[in-house]
Amino acid sequence: MTNENVEEKKTKYLLEIDEDHARLLIEALDFYSRVHMGQLEVITEQHIHSFDDPEDCHRFRQTVLLLKDDLGIHQNAHWGIRSPKVIEGAKVAFDIQQIIRHRLAWDRHPEGGHTVDFGSLLRCSQSKSLPKIYGEKHDNQS
Repeated sequence: MTNENVEEKKTKYLLEIDEDHARLLIEALDFYSRVHMGQLEVITEQHIHSFDDPEDCHRFRQTVLLLKDDLGIHQNAHWGIRSPKVIEGAKVAFDIQQIIRHRLAWDRHPEGGHTVDFGSLLRCSQSKSLPKIYGEKHDNQS
């Protein structure tokens, strides 16, 4: 057996969170992946209420749009999550976000549904392993 066939044994961790924490984690992963896709507008959306003066808000938004321009991205465009310009970490974050959303959807509606959250993982990353999530209400994993 060559070294190429031996997969490195990685330490695994168990994190116990409630639904509110899971939703916050989804938001954070979504934010991270969107920023790396060039959707820098999410930064302004997060801070829009931080400004008392609408002119300051407008100036902040324009600064963010200049950053997009510096990256070569049109102000109304972004890269797709599968683009080679998007870093692997953002793709892994997107995959993890999907896994958590999937689990929450099935826990809230065990009968199923028609939104993307109920479907199979549309894997974007090249990661050899992705997290598994188990719901307290159901023994099956996502």
